[in-house]
Amino acid sequence: MNFTMKKEPSPTLDTERVNDAKEGVLYGHFLIIDDKNRYARRNEPELQEGKIIHYLNVINFLDGDKRFHRFKLLKQIGGLEYIFTLAESFGSYSVSFKTKKYEYAIVGLHPEDRDVLFRTLADFIKSVAEFDQNIKEIMASPADAPYSRKEMEACIEEILTSPNNQLTKEEIVSEYRGNQVFDLYFRLFDKVFERSLKQRHRSGGRSRLFKSMFRKYLPGWEISNDFSIGHDFVLKRR
Repeated sequence: MNFTMKKEPSPTLDTERVNDAKEGVLYGHFLIIDDKNRYARRNEPELQEGKIIHYLNVINFLDGDKRFHRFKLLKQIGGLEYIFTLAESFGSYSVSFKTKKYEYAIVGLHPEDRDVLFRTLADFIKSVAEFDQNIKEIMASPADAPYSRKEMEACIEEILTSPNNQLTKEEIVSEYRGNQVFDLYFRLFDKVFERSLKQRHRSGGRSRLFKSMFRKYLPGWEISNDFSIGHDFVLKRR
């Protein structure tokens, strides 16, 4: 699931409250640790359970290096480790969440764990929005998950039947993430693993679920369909 956050021009982060705070400063529901290091490309600081890490990601462009704000939260929900990420890109922000084990797969959670997931996502947004008061809008794309947990597990089981496969199930699970599993299947069988088309039909219901949960856990924001595409929608700060 991905989102896009829009900001007002010339954002100013309240860094005084987080300078040299190794344990983090409380913003909303979470402690935010301000990591002063710069991280290139996909490198990132070590995450801490239940704390938001804020750092700068440096990306090289032809006209020079650009620095972008990153926020990451590690939280265990329903026996899985979730990583919530909010990343800046040229004045706007994108936020997503995934599990360490299944990446961006649609993971079947019990209703109570699902509520914890949405409450955590909402609290993550509120904490970062308190850290940076200039965040005003969020574009939500809740129906973009390309595969499910069951599909990934079924793909792994078929990989294990290939005579050309030399990996154990434990090695596949630990070494391959997300679409890498399906890429491995393609290399072994020279064909694409057949995935269910039901997700397309569930997109509308998934969008309605996300809207309902955001209304419940983000009362300080309103939902709008302005400038939305398909089942996407916009969260606006009230």
